[in-house]
Amino acid sequence: MKHLTVLISVFFLAISTGFSQQTEPEISDAELQQFAEAYTGVQELNNATQQKMVKSIEDSGMTVERYTEIQQAQQAPDQDANVAEKELLVFQQATKKIQKHQSEFQQNVNSAITKSGLSMERYQEIIAKVQTSQELQQKIQEYL
Repeated sequence: MKHLTVLISVFFLAISTGFSQQTEPEISDAELQQFAEAYTGVQELNNATQQKMVKSIEDSGMTVERYTEIQQAQQAPDQDANVAEKELLVFQQATKKIQKHQSEFQQNVNSAITKSGLSMERYQEIIAKVQTSQELQQKIQEYL
């Protein structure tokens, strides 16, 4: 009976190991190159989008600092940002522009990733592994 329990345990261990290997395929050098290309594109898009958002805020007549202060106050009701009605309207208009930039950013990110040859899901799998693997980080640095 004891041998049967051990055999069953070994069998389930082998099956679970097989499944985990199937759900976490290795990352090939080609995929790392694709990832590096996509990552670089995403970083460039991120920088450009941040600049657009800052410009939208400043073009509305508000400083980024004030915008952030109002935004934080809206997320934490116990904070009082002392916002005048006119300033709130400016804030809301800037927020609409920012949301538009964010939506465009997400679409462009999806395009940059798929253009590199990776699916969004695979990109996310790779980035999760890269964050926990010094070896993968070093390999990607070679491609950047």
